[in-house]
Amino acid sequence: MPDVATAMREAKAAAGDKDVMVHGAGLAQSLLREGLLDELEIHLVPVMLGDGRRLFGADRIELS
Repeated sequence: MPDVATAMREAKAAAGDKDVMVHGAGLAQSLLREGLLDELEIHLVPVMLGDGRRLFGADRIELS
């Protein structure tokens, strides 16, 4: 099974000039660390069920 960086590179290659979307804080965190996200669109829902997961936690990630 490929790691997330390899999977994202393969998805981008397969998509050509189309967008590749991902969902979930864990996956987004991994791809941000690898520098493989071109754009973030965050949908904030004001209801929390359970503990949730921080998208921007202790890791410092530079966004440009």
